[in-house]
Amino acid sequence: MKRTQFHLASLIGAGAAAGLTGTGVMMAMRLFDERYAPMTIAKMKEDPARLLVHAAERATGIAGAVPKSVEKSAALATHAGYGTLFGVLYGLSRGRRKSRSALVDGVVLGAVAYAAGHLGWLPALGLSKPVWKHEFPEIAGELLRHVAYGVATTAAYGMIEAMQ
Repeated sequence: MKRTQFHLASLIGAGAAAGLTGTGVMMAMRLFDERYAPMTIAKMKEDPARLLVHAAERATGIAGAVPKSVEKSAALATHAGYGTLFGVLYGLSRGRRKSRSALVDGVVLGAVAYAAGHLGWLPALGLSKPVWKHEFPEIAGELLRHVAYGVATTAAYGMIEAMQ
């Protein structure tokens, strides 16, 4: 493998691992909030991951034939994939440069991930109402979870880079 290919693969791998770490933090926070602070969970017509799983089932002609447990696992994998994607994008954009700060980079990454979903594709697909129509606790909760995702992702990326 050429040096530049190895470098690119290294950035992608570090970003994927970091994004998966951040996703774990965000999912843990969401589970906690669903139980103890449900007013911070944005109301949606359908879980976006389940929507994608159902769309894939329809596209492949297996709708209704997939056990619920498999659908649930596929939805969880979809969430993990979405978080991993933003980790990879962060890794590719940062490269090997030294980060200003995991906190600063993380807040920016989390805000970008929040904006992509809650200001972008979720309302565009009709899965949620526009963010300005949500209650403040929902906005604050979703934004806080995304920022925690971003900080965990950028911190993990920095740790992975330091080990290489």
